[in-house]
Amino acid sequence: MAKHLPQPVTTKDIAMSLQQHPARVRQLVSDLVKKGILSTTRGTGGGSSLARMPAEITLEDIYLAVEEQSVLSVFTHDSKEQDDLLEQINTLFDIFENKLMNDMRSYSLTYFLD
Repeated sequence: MAKHLPQPVTTKDIAMSLQQHPARVRQLVSDLVKKGILSTTRGTGGGSSLARMPAEITLEDIYLAVEEQSVLSVFTHDSKEQDDLLEQINTLFDIFENKLMNDMRSYSLTYFLD
């Protein structure tokens, strides 16, 4: 989409490009619009476009807009022993996720345009 600035791109074209179901792409676009990453226009010549300049949009922004929970989430448990183990795992996962978020924060969309 950033490569098509300032021309809007339809969700149908995005879905075809990503080989994804159009309904899934519409949901993702909706999430990105709610977070101020994309804007949409309806009608002839309408579609989705970046709401901000590519340099102002980080991978962290996109991740936080479309992910409902951490990719490092832990499953439920049944016992005290599992509580202790899951607490240790959660602590490590929190550390990993913080590092990942810091890394994603350092990459804007311009990284992919060069």
